[in-house]
Amino acid sequence: GAAAHAHGHGGHTNGYRVLIDGRELQVMKHGKSGWSSPINHYVRFETPLDAARTAVTSLKGAVVVPFDPTA
Repeated sequence: GAAAHAHGHGGHTNGYRVLIDGRELQVMKHGKSGWSSPINHYVRFETPLDAARTAVTSLKGAVVVPFDPTA
């Protein structure tokens, strides 16, 4: 099972750094409507941790590789 963690981090523009098994998952703040991630972009969650947990569930153990736009 993958582990999702969200914690405050001053170096990021939204104030949070979300890690899933040690890899960063970008989370986006949508004003007062909540948070989303690239995995569930059209769904809003109350917290970054909720977005991360749902991303883990949605991936269902898929092997995820980093996106390389130069490849």
